[in-house]
Amino acid sequence: MNIFLVEDSIYIRDRMKKLLRQIPDAEIKGFFDDSKTAFEEVQKSQPDIIIIDIFLKVGSGLDLITKVKSIYPDIIVIVFTNYAIPFFEKKCKDAGVNYFLDKSEDFDKVFDIVNEFQKV
Repeated sequence: MNIFLVEDSIYIRDRMKKLLRQIPDAEIKGFFDDSKTAFEEVQKSQPDIIIIDIFLKVGSGLDLITKVKSIYPDIIVIVFTNYAIPFFEKKCKDAGVNYFLDKSEDFDKVFDIVNEFQKV
């Protein structure tokens, strides 16, 4: 299972790496901190899962989600954000996000979601 992580926090990236290493055959194939580069790589590689933050160094995670889901609706998109408020959750769900998670509370849920897809 190929995973892209679109996140500008090195701390979150490192923690996510450690978490996902525990899942057999799950591999983070790319780390990106801007939406443009991430989208270019999605077009080349079409990962199975993308874990995306809403706010990035350059560009918007929400714009990236909209582009990805309009072209590749089968890619599983997990939003992982510090801004887990109803306003952003609705925007993300409207853009086609599969899961909307809070960074401060839901690290284990990322593991559970990716692990579940690994079993399919």
